[in-house]
Amino acid sequence: MKQRILIVGAGFAGMWSALSAVRQLDRQGRDDVEVAVLAPQPELRIRPRFYEPDVQRMAAPLGELFAAVGVRFVQGSAQRIDVAGKWVEYRDAEGTLAQLDYDRLVLAAGSGVWRPASVVGIDAAFDVDQLEDALRLEAHLHALRDLPDSPARNTVVVAGGGFTGIETATEMPARLRAILGEKAALRVIVVDRGAAIGASMGADLSGLIAEASDRVGSAPALSRSRVWKTMFCTLIRAISMRASFNWMSWNSAIF
Repeated sequence: MKQRILIVGAGFAGMWSALSAVRQLDRQGRDDVEVAVLAPQPELRIRPRFYEPDVQRMAAPLGELFAAVGVRFVQGSAQRIDVAGKWVEYRDAEGTLAQLDYDRLVLAAGSGVWRPASVVGIDAAFDVDQLEDALRLEAHLHALRDLPDSPARNTVVVAGGGFTGIETATEMPARLRAILGEKAALRVIVVDRGAAIGASMGADLSGLIAEASDRVGSAPALSRSRVWKTMFCTLIRAISMRASFNWMSWNSAIF
């Protein structure tokens, strides 16, 4: 019976783990080990660029590549790992629970956005965590052109001042001008618990981020706004003296 190397996840780490495994097995002349990838879809999603426009382009099919190099693809989402028994329980595309045994396991499932239920109104916030989420945001941006010109329509609140939050914020002015016109009075506000935008990345980098934000039209972070522990109405109160808004982007990750 063949041994199995099971890789959970088909992102960059999962894809390269699979390709590296089959390469090493081929070099060693091994044909007694199966390399399998478990993921929701056989495609590499370019997640670091989901904040950009035309996000539907940010995916590359992996089925033919895996077939060519001998990687078995299993479509499903991992639900539970039994380390002692060496098996992974997963839910397949039809929603049925199944199991995969393994001899070696590579967990490359990545991270996910944190949307705490305690934050009232979180369901109305957008994010760029998954391709479907980014497509939902893109559809919302294009729908803004049907709304009357107002400070609320033209203001974006980005919750989270890490890499994803900063990238989302600095991309927003150009994306919105392409939809609403060059003369739209836009404002992008980053809400973060740091003392300044990008503060957690060091003083030098924080200064460069602030300069870049000013150039593209993103407002500085609201100092020490601990959105992730507050109710959504507290966020509204925190910024009500500065701007009105009718939508926000949520960028708080959990690993």
